[in-house]
Amino acid sequence: MTKKRLDKIKLQTCHAPRCGRLGRGRFCVHHRSLFRYYGAPVAGPTKQLLEVHQRYLRKSLGPLIELDQEVHNLILQIADIAFEPRPMHFKGARPSRTLWASYEAVTGQVLRIRQCHPGETNTELAERLWWAFLTTQCLELSSIYVHQDRHHFWTSVVRLLLTDSHGQKPSSRYADYLDEWLNTLLSTPAAKLCTRVKL
Repeated sequence: MTKKRLDKIKLQTCHAPRCGRLGRGRFCVHHRSLFRYYGAPVAGPTKQLLEVHQRYLRKSLGPLIELDQEVHNLILQIADIAFEPRPMHFKGARPSRTLWASYEAVTGQVLRIRQCHPGETNTELAERLWWAFLTTQCLELSSIYVHQDRHHFWTSVVRLLLTDSHGQKPSSRYADYLDEWLNTLLSTPAAKLCTRVKL
């Protein structure tokens, strides 16, 4: 941005949490450089809040889920869909077209998740995704944190799988892909399990 245009933007307090510095535009110089490097700031519950509730749910619902055959079948389906994306899942407007940009973005996000949990099989990653989904769903149903839409909901789910995120937003195309292929599959069983626990 040129010096002339920058002068026209008024000085205001930085929008980053607990930062009182002044800056031209939405963020101060420090936070603008951070967000440029790490990606957009995430709109959603803090990762710490999600992890605390996930630990509690694993403790309280873990023994029930271990014996549940329906959940084991779900985890196998999640492993097949979420961690083995295929070009046939990304059909364009015409039947013969494949949305290659979306396919590449999704496979890139899957690779990043695999790098966060080296040596884990698809089934183990699917189990992680199931617990992340269950946690986020329970937060929604108990009104602790209600997301503005399903895209933001799935973004929170994927954030729980990432260990190297530094506040970086996960791939929006991967969130849309999970929403399209897994939302209806997982919502009803997760809602049933959420009624058995009180957050």
